[in-house]
Amino acid sequence: MKNNTTKYLENYAEKEIVFSEKIKEFYENIIVIPSYNEYFEIKDLLEYNLTLMGEKNSFLVILVINAKENSSEDIKSNNDNLISFLEEKSDSNLKSKQGELIRFINYDILVINRSFENNFFTEKQGVGLARKIGCDIALKLFEENKINSPWIRCTDGDVIIPDNYFEINPNIKKYSCIVYDFYHDQITDDSLGKALILYEIYLRYYFFGLKYANSQYSFYTIGSCMAISTDAYTQVRGFSDSKEAGEDFYMMNKLSKIKPIFQTKDSILKIKCRKSDRVPFGTGASMNKISNNFSKEIDYNIDDPRCFDELKKVYDFIEKIDSLDFIDKFSEIKEEIFFIALKSLSFEENITKLIKISSDIKTFKKHFHNWFDSFKILKFIHFITNNYYPLLNWKIALSNASFIDINLDTDEKELRDRFYEKNLTFLE
Repeated sequence: MKNNTTKYLENYAEKEIVFSEKIKEFYENIIVIPSYNEYFEIKDLLEYNLTLMGEKNSFLVILVINAKENSSEDIKSNNDNLISFLEEKSDSNLKSKQGELIRFINYDILVINRSFENNFFTEKQGVGLARKIGCDIALKLFEENKINSPWIRCTDGDVIIPDNYFEINPNIKKYSCIVYDFYHDQITDDSLGKALILYEIYLRYYFFGLKYANSQYSFYTIGSCMAISTDAYTQVRGFSDSKEAGEDFYMMNKLSKIKPIFQTKDSILKIKCRKSDRVPFGTGASMNKISNNFSKEIDYNIDDPRCFDELKKVYDFIEKIDSLDFIDKFSEIKEEIFFIALKSLSFEENITKLIKISSDIKTFKKHFHNWFDSFKILKFIHFITNNYYPLLNWKIALSNASFIDINLDTDEKELRDRFYEKNLTFLE
């Protein structure tokens, strides 16, 4: 009988898994890195950071260089520069090859080239497909016993990977994913640098709000800071190949429904400050938007903390339910903001379905938490923001948040560090 991994590789994996045949040696670990218009960043990561790591660690890098058919000539040229650099370092011809193994300084790189004629991504494909290609190959290599670690580690070109990166190995039977701690580094002294600091504060604020509400989806979703168990990867059928951005959010949303997410404070990835328009939303896009608003003297506004108060009421309500016969209690809360927000998500219709497939209240609650996931929480907060509690100036929002017990009387850089320190109290 075929196992789950074999079924996935046969039915859902990308065609690039054939390049696992290029690998003849055994490695302890594997890292998957997508690269789009990142010559200088990837060059620096490969030549310095990973070269030092290669002195003490055995690992293979899968580098997925990609561009779209409609990408600008500048982007395609940037990719060509990276390929030329790799050719010079390895004495290999990579420009017309879709997959090739090269011997780098202290480690090896499997280069997947999706940045030449008749091999570009389509207009709607992006980083989701790049990560999927790399992770599918990593899974294939693990299945072929060429990789020892069951963790597929994903990162990006703008990171500084810590020395103990490979030492984080939680119980594979207990967790579906590792989330490394992060800290934005090399902050520029301009509006873009200030924008990144404020965005990092917001990421912590949102995380703290989910923790306060007792949500099982309180984890960071940053693609450069994650490692996925091979077993869980097959169960969720890999990354979505149609995501131009947010692929990390959707992946971790699925993974968390299988097993918990392991968030470590013992290994910190530093993410470099850089201007980026590689994806339509996420850190780079948020930085650009915040920075542009500064030039127009527009405040940086974030979620009103009362949104998280309403979210907490959802979980409190569900926690108090002690039998499947509870729909009659809806009349008691029908005027509550949190209930009206839930109704906007077709809560009542879905709850009826969940009750029917639940043998007891414990099973129902599990079904509920799978239904009310990261994506619905985001929509829940957006509904409340649009209809009840508009966005607030970031400093006012933090001041009004009952779950922020941090002294706010300081500048942005120091405040960012205070949020970072508080963040550590929530991690494993």
